[in-house]
Amino acid sequence: MYNVCSPLIFAIFVADMPLWIEKSGMICFADDTSTIVSRPSLSEACLDAAEDAERLMSYMSSNYLVANGTKTKMLIFRPGRGESQEMSITINGDKIIESEAEKLLGLFISNDLQWGVHIRQMVAALNQRIAMMKRLSYHIPGDCLRQLAHGLVLSKIRYGIAVYGTTRLSEQSPTTNLMHQLEVVVNDTMRLIEGKKRKDRISIESLREKTKLPSANQLTIQAILMEAWKIKHGHAEAIADLMTDLRERDIITRAIAQGHVEVPVGGKNTLGSFSHQSAKLWNDLPTDIKHEEVKNRARNKIRNYALSFP
Repeated sequence: MYNVCSPLIFAIFVADMPLWIEKSGMICFADDTSTIVSRPSLSEACLDAAEDAERLMSYMSSNYLVANGTKTKMLIFRPGRGESQEMSITINGDKIIESEAEKLLGLFISNDLQWGVHIRQMVAALNQRIAMMKRLSYHIPGDCLRQLAHGLVLSKIRYGIAVYGTTRLSEQSPTTNLMHQLEVVVNDTMRLIEGKKRKDRISIESLREKTKLPSANQLTIQAILMEAWKIKHGHAEAIADLMTDLRERDIITRAIAQGHVEVPVGGKNTLGSFSHQSAKLWNDLPTDIKHEEVKNRARNKIRNYALSFP
């Protein structure tokens, strides 16, 4: 009974936290609490963040909760590269120095809004899992290794890949260095299942045909399209503004009739964003998948469609 009630009791204790802050926005997920401050100047943002952090510390002490100020982390997202001075704030007597990257809900968020840290950390963890699978390969058959690959390797790659992944729509499209690292991990996993080594020079197409493991690119396309389907069918209201329908004119164009959305334009960051990639993929998606109303059937169709990509 204690285990069942604990989350409810915790939720009751922290429910009033947003009422105590005055200058920040708050995002809470289970026991992860983040406050967000945006100001014209960096010093003003740090000052307001520190003041609200002190208010949260007062809330904790007033409600018999214990907060560890040293576990508080601070990320600063600067609009440009001009201001690079390292900043810090003081919370409950503890000095908090800004971090370059921090782990939030399983993803490493960097202050430059790039995914290099996250992917490098993930690749290191995946290589450890592959090493463990290699030790097990001497004692279990390949079919069991394939199941382990889905649970230990692919599931970790899938988590958040709609956000951090970048897609290739053809064999001629270039592969980014970060996505290449993930492809190497998937390829090594396939070799392990088939009992092969890199020096054996077995083609990736042959390995994929035998193991039935999707590429990292296919996983990315599948994840992005699934989130796009949820948005268009009203199952993801929180991120619905990431996809915008084409504005209707005096006449209904073919694109509007087919349910196309606006494709954001911009620089390198925009082209690798979920908004841009989801719009391009959605506009090219076959109509029968767009109009599929049943979630499980849509997932299966999207999975099969994603396999047509490299």
